[in-house]
Amino acid sequence: MSYLSLRLCLLGLFILLIICYIIAQFVIPDAGLSEKYYDYDWSSKWSDLDSKARKGADCKPLSTIHKKIGGLSAWIWIVPDSCEQGLPHTRAVDVIAIPKSYPHYRLASTLDHEVVHLYQRLMPDSWAKFYKLKWNYEIYSEPPVGLPRELLNMKRANPDTAIAPWCCWVNRYWPVPVYKDVDDLSLSGAPVKWWDQNTNIVSTTAPDSWDNFFGLGVHQVEHPHEISAEFLAGPLKGDLPENASQAMKLLKDAWSIDKMYPDIY
Repeated sequence: MSYLSLRLCLLGLFILLIICYIIAQFVIPDAGLSEKYYDYDWSSKWSDLDSKARKGADCKPLSTIHKKIGGLSAWIWIVPDSCEQGLPHTRAVDVIAIPKSYPHYRLASTLDHEVVHLYQRLMPDSWAKFYKLKWNYEIYSEPPVGLPRELLNMKRANPDTAIAPWCCWVNRYWPVPVYKDVDDLSLSGAPVKWWDQNTNIVSTTAPDSWDNFFGLGVHQVEHPHEISAEFLAGPLKGDLPENASQAMKLLKDAWSIDKMYPDIY
């Protein structure tokens, strides 16, 4: 074989290796996934109002991206804007759904937030243990006995908390996200109401003791899954803020991204 032929042979082999690599990275990860994988369905968790709020929504992915995120092998679905009324969310243990028209400048922080929700889906018992022992929160799959009918009927479902959507703080206060009205089924505009099981009073604001522990300015107060994702994707991305709340300090002390769940010491 001539020197030129050898070089051409090696070049061809190199090109073949590059093609194989591209196939392995972008084609093979999608292979073998059944059509059912793209039909992820959590409608069993919906009330009649939840179904009405999502009527006509399309959550089939327009495109998918397979991505390594920390210790996760995750999928990012680009979905129609009608899916969850344009709100990013997780679907199953390895899917983050991003609406097609979602602002690019918000993508990085949103993915950080949604990745925490994937961790919560993968290690639910560990997160529940942290909430109970460090934050005095317990989470439940069913509503509490005695919950006022107005809250039960108007509750707004959330895919990121769907496995255990009910929560109680200090064995007394139950935050419940509710639709504003039967004719106003905005998912993002659903306020959180607080039921005090000791007094049976429903309030539109968290108790002062909750504010003192978690801090003012928490945006997603409906569930500890949302609170922890907000903290870890925001103020706890760097050094602990000087004005950090007690809840934030406890999460920072326990958080280990390598393990995908908070450690309990």
